Order: sequence, then C-alpha cells, then structure tokens
Amino acid sequence: STGTSSFQREIFENPLKLDQEFPFDDLDLDELGERIKHINTVKQAEGYLLMVKGILNRDNSSASNRYFQLAIEKFHEALDANSNSKITLRNCATAIKFLCEDAKTGILKTEGANQFLIEQANSYYQRAIEVDATDCTTLLLYSRFLEALNQLDYAEDIYLRILERYPEHASALAAYSNFLQFKRNNLADAQRFFKRSKICQEVGNISKLDVSLRSIAIAKRT
Repeated sequence: STGTSSFQREIFENPLKLDQEFPFDDLDLDELGERIKHINTVKQAEGYLLMVKGILNRDNSSASNRYFQLAIEKFHEALDANSNSKITLRNCATAIKFLCEDAKTGILKTEGANQFLIEQANSYYQRAIEVDATDCTTLLLYSRFLEALNQLDYAEDIYLRILERYPEHASALAAYSNFLQFKRNNLADAQRFFKRSKICQEVGNISKLDVSLRSIAIAKRT
C-alpha cells in the first residue's frame, strides 16, 4: 500500500524477520521527529528505538540480541558526543542488561564475555547517578539491575533511598512492593506498599485532571 516500505512489508509477512543491514525502515526514522538537531540526540534516539525493537522481539533471541547490540553501538556513539548524558548512560546500561539477561527469568548471565559487559553497565549506571543523584528513573533502573544480579541488599538500599526522597512516587512504591513480594517473600509489607502506590497513583490522576480542567477554564476566559 502507499506509504509502506519494502522492509515493513517483509516484517508484516514475517514479524520475526531481521534484516541486520537495515534495522530501521523509513517511517521509523521519520518518527524521530524534526526536533532532533544534534548528533548525540540522533544517536540516542536511534539507540532507544533499537532497544525497544529488541524488547518487542524477545521471542526470537537472535533478532532480539542483534537489536540490543546495535542499540549499544548507537548509545556509545552518543556518549562519544556527550559523555555526561545521564539518559544515554542509563539507556546504554539498560540495553546491556537486556542483552545479558535470561529473557524468561530476568536473571543476568555473568559467564564469559557477559562479565565485562555487566561491569560496564554497572559503571554506566553509577556515572548516570553521579551526574544526577536524585533522578528517580535512573535509580529505579539501577535497583532493577542490582536485583537481576541478585545483589538484593544493595538493591533494597536504592529503593529505600528513592522512597526517602520521593515517598509518594507511585512507580517507586509499586517497584518496591514487587521486590518485597518476589525477592523477600514479605507479602504483608508488599501489600502495604502496593496500597500506598495505588493511592498515590489515584491522587496523581486527580491532580492531572484538576490541572487539565483549570487549563480549559482559563482558555475559555481568554
């Protein structure tokens, strides 16, 4: 059909097909948007898109791993342009985590060449935290990375550090609830934090609605 690239048609006919020479199609690149102006931003956006494609292809390990490898390459190119981007650092670390983990269990496989990659990912997370020690997204991603390494005490320290600073952060509360249930087998506390998460989420949704309604009211007056 009009506007459909040959690569898109191949993927439609066989969703697990991976053309490693052309990991993007033309519409993928268009969707990166006109706002992308700088090379490090382009590489970061390309890397993120490749990482998402890797996640979507987890049922095909060879395709998925290739996407993650390409994503890591793009993130490294972005870091060459800006070595202190917390977003690129944490995204590169996360792509490495996906590449090295067991897709079914989420546990990191530390044998062989993975050991170097895991150490690299750990370094990237720590560098991202050095750039912004209060960034909740970075801290949550790092705590999940530590969980995958079975460094549970360290992971819990990070969760508690987040909640000390952001006690009403719904996503952090939910993540810690999951940690307590599945890693600590502490169902009672897990339920308590899950309830707090739901309350904070509902309050947040009400606040967003309130802001939206106020914006509409102001717009009508002008």
